[in-house]
Amino acid sequence: MNPRGMATRAGVALTLLTAGWWALRPLETPDLSLPPPPENDLGPAEASTLAALDDSAFRAPLWIAPPPPPEPAPEPPKPAPLPPLKLQLLAIVRTPATGSDHEYKALLYDPEVDKIVEVAAGQTIGERTVVGVTQHEITLKDRAGTRTLSLRPEGPGAGPGAGAGAGAGGGS
Repeated sequence: MNPRGMATRAGVALTLLTAGWWALRPLETPDLSLPPPPENDLGPAEASTLAALDDSAFRAPLWIAPPPPPEPAPEPPKPAPLPPLKLQLLAIVRTPATGSDHEYKALLYDPEVDKIVEVAAGQTIGERTVVGVTQHEITLKDRAGTRTLSLRPEGPGAGPGAGAGAGAGGGS
């Protein structure tokens, strides 16, 4: 055999033996004994007993579910619907205003109070506000929205008794 190969084998064998000895050798065990308890008024016998473990800390809940979200507030009740519009448009009157403009006023019959009422834009009648008065119609606004009363059209199909300004009001 080759002297160089033999030296290599001997070196490898020595390394393996050293590693095996180091891995399997007994280790020193550290001293794990407790130091003696300090002397107190109870005496040596009572001092050596351990205190009982308080396990109440381990009974605490680990997770608490959050409270449910609050119920949504109920919607407020809707206001009662207004009674049907009973006003009748009798006529629209043109009154002179400042300058060349004319202001229109409407004559309405209110059957609830059995009166004829004259109103212009911006005035109120009951719970309704007059939004505007034009030559042929009046616009009223209330909680239910905007309503328009118009004069009946004049002409051959207007019906009996239709004359200038004599149209009865119709509700929409």
